[in-house]
Amino acid sequence: MPFASEQAGGASLWLRTPERQVDQLRRRRNQRGITRDIESLLRAHRPSNSAGRGDLDLQRIGSALAAMSSERNTSVLVSAIRIPGEVLLLSTELLQALESQGELHL
Repeated sequence: MPFASEQAGGASLWLRTPERQVDQLRRRRNQRGITRDIESLLRAHRPSNSAGRGDLDLQRIGSALAAMSSERNTSVLVSAIRIPGEVLLLSTELLQALESQGELHL
């Protein structure tokens, strides 16, 4: 079986380089730890009752942002962050401002 011998050759090469093993293991642990930390930080900032709330859909948020007064919208910080998926994050202060103008009812 040529496939089995190719695997054995790759495995034996990997086993002969313990520095590479340690480096790959360290990278894997770091990546898992970073991912876990990010999820933990995001979870800490999500409202506990946000799951399934129809009021926080993209169209309603977009409409509420568009209706925001020009004085208020100049104080909103907009920035792109590099994370997987399509995500829109709102601070609780911005969410409260949108609620107070009557566009979002939670």
